[in-house]
Amino acid sequence: MKKIIFLLFIVGLHNICIGQQTQISGVVISAEDSLPMPFVLIELVGTDVNTTTDFDGKYSLETDRPFFSLRATFVSYKPRESNVERGKKQTINFTLTPFNETPKKRKKKRFK
Repeated sequence: MKKIIFLLFIVGLHNICIGQQTQISGVVISAEDSLPMPFVLIELVGTDVNTTTDFDGKYSLETDRPFFSLRATFVSYKPRESNVERGKKQTINFTLTPFNETPKKRKKKRFK
């Protein structure tokens, strides 16, 4: 009986230590015009946990998986990463900047 109680105590202690919920929320805006960016992919690096921003550029995530950084990516914008403290409720805002690369013109080659 003592062994069963001890085993249940160890399992419960393990869940308390390992199962820390991390809550993250924030807003993604564009550096060009300071407007919110909808549909930006927000992902926890090294996991399969991700979400997208809504029409107002807002997002929120809640997880108990171990990770250290959060990444925001959008087409033709430079991805940004931010460190995350595990087990805390926190707000992380991103400002994405465009690549500003213009396509190069190719020289036409004639076949002989």
